[in-house]
Amino acid sequence: MAIPKKRNCEECQKPLKGRADQRFCSADCRSTYYNRVNRRLLRLRSKIHRDLKRNRDILHELAPSGKRKVKREMLQRAGFDWHFHTHRIPTRGDRAYQFCYDYGVLELGEGMCLIVQNKISA
Repeated sequence: MAIPKKRNCEECQKPLKGRADQRFCSADCRSTYYNRVNRRLLRLRSKIHRDLKRNRDILHELAPSGKRKVKREMLQRAGFDWHFHTHRIPTRGDRAYQFCYDYGVLELGEGMCLIVQNKISA
């Protein structure tokens, strides 16, 4: 007969009682453990979300009515980062709108861009 192996909580190391597959002594320990393990990923997600939100806010500020032509330089001065967008929508040509949530920007050439809002009906 095998002697049961002593099991401890993966977070606080207290002895476990109960199910054989139990890993934590409480919901608090489980939550603390996963928050600690995922902290780096959570920080990265937060930074990406901040950058996306900043880009969206810049587009909204420059085109509050939902459509406007602006100089590319104006976007750059405002802090727009072309590396952060939520999705792309191709045009009939070889270009594509880069969207940050509901606002998109299309490079028109000659230093000009078109900002548009994709109004989603609820």
